[in-house]
Amino acid sequence: MIKILKGFLLMMTIVISILLVSFIKEENPVVRSLPVLIESKIHAQGETYVPLSKIPLPLQHAVIDTEDRSFYTNPGVSFEGIIRSVVRDLSSESFQEGGSTITQQLAKNQLLTDEKNVSRKFKEIILAFLITRNFSKQDILAMY
Repeated sequence: MIKILKGFLLMMTIVISILLVSFIKEENPVVRSLPVLIESKIHAQGETYVPLSKIPLPLQHAVIDTEDRSFYTNPGVSFEGIIRSVVRDLSSESFQEGGSTITQQLAKNQLLTDEKNVSRKFKEIILAFLITRNFSKQDILAMY
């Protein structure tokens, strides 16, 4: 019974996320400032930014093949991935499976915490939709 309830809550989270995104303004200042935020984090950590144009195409393709095969066709979220992760999480009774796209990982890594709960996943989904609406896939890959 608890597994069914958890699954229902996660699916409702997805539906509510989609509905909320349709009501959020196209221009979101937090999302629009994402490149600046990433650049400041890179400099603060003493790392060097490498433009996407300097990263070999085979490496870019390998990242996409490994992390998110539907990257160029998904709206920032993979519903199949989320459903797959819900099924696996319910069978293991924990949040083991990610189900996150490259865009969701970008949102989580740059704008959210690492905690694993439904609330964070809800925010991640909304931010992924907003990032996809505000940036090209090449921009998203470069920020990732």
